[in-house]
Amino acid sequence: MRIDDTTFELIIIGRVQGVGYRAWAKKNAKNLDILGWVKNAKDKSVLIEISGNRKNIKLFISKCYKGTVFSRVDEIISTEKSFKKFTDFEIRY
Repeated sequence: MRIDDTTFELIIIGRVQGVGYRAWAKKNAKNLDILGWVKNAKDKSVLIEISGNRKNIKLFISKCYKGTVFSRVDEIISTEKSFKKFTDFEIRY
């Protein structure tokens, strides 16, 4: 863990299921050296838990508002958590 590493939990609300959002999130997280996971929630939102450099996480969150060409993000609820170490970024089912 580096001094500026942190962990965030994100709840992405909008039209984010069935539009390639999880695969898009994985690709963008990996490009920013962010580790963690993404999964669909029962309430049609997408849940993401990520760890990495604070600056890269802020950039990732701003990208999450745009999402895929078919998605529509209405709101992102982000909560900073105590640091968790992940070894990869995975799509969970």
